[in-house]
This record gives sequence, structure tokens and C-alpha cells, in this order.
Amino acid sequence: MRRVEAALEQQIRAGYAAFLRGDIDAVLDGFVPEATFSNPDYAIEGGVRRGRDELRASFQALREGFEYVSLEVEELVDGPRGVLVLVLFDARGKGSGAPIRDHFAHVFRIAEGQIVDFAWFRSEAEGRRAAGLD
Repeated sequence: MRRVEAALEQQIRAGYAAFLRGDIDAVLDGFVPEATFSNPDYAIEGGVRRGRDELRASFQALREGFEYVSLEVEELVDGPRGVLVLVLFDARGKGSGAPIRDHFAHVFRIAEGQIVDFAWFRSEAEGRRAAGLD
């Protein structure tokens, strides 16, 4: 297990901060134009989105469905197959107002300082496996 380089950690944290404030363009600045966003089959919207237009639509849908209170990065670990980010998500459903507080695992594959793939996982164990940290 390697610690994530400071510049990469700052880039990832800045992406979460941009998402929290609703600045999707700033989030996408860290992605290559042909980047992918992968969700497992069990996710509400499983599958792979390709390119900035599809990523933008997915991120905007997430912003439209929830009123975000916080996205706390709890851990960043550089694994052999990607950077694992453990996130504490705190929000309310926009329609229902129901509070949601949960943990997710995200894995970023990085090439030449930019994100080429972003994957969401429901559990830390899945994220660790995807990043090669199991």
C-alpha cells in the first residue's frame, strides 16, 4: 500500500469539493475527454458511461436527486489498479427530504495526472478489490 502523492490527493479532494458545491465543469476538468464512469450492475443506474457528456449527465442527475450536506474523504490509498477513496456521504433526498448518511468506495484510475476511469462501489471491500488492495 502506497500513500497517494500530495498533488493527486489535492486534485481528488478538489473534485469532491467541486461536486459538493455543484460545479460539475470543475469536476470534469480532472478527467480525460474519453473517461469512463462505471457502476456495478446492482447500482440504481448500473453500467458504464463514456466521455464527458455522459459523465456530466450522470453527475448532474446525482446533484438533482440529492441535497448534499457533505462528502467527506475518509481515506485515500494508492493501489496497484487504482486509487481507492473511501467517502462518507451525507445528504437528503430532494423529493422526500429523507436523510441519507452512508459510506461508499470510489476507485480512480489515473494516467498522466488525469482520471481515465471512475468506479463507484457500495462497499469498502469491493473498492479494495477493484484497486488491487485485497
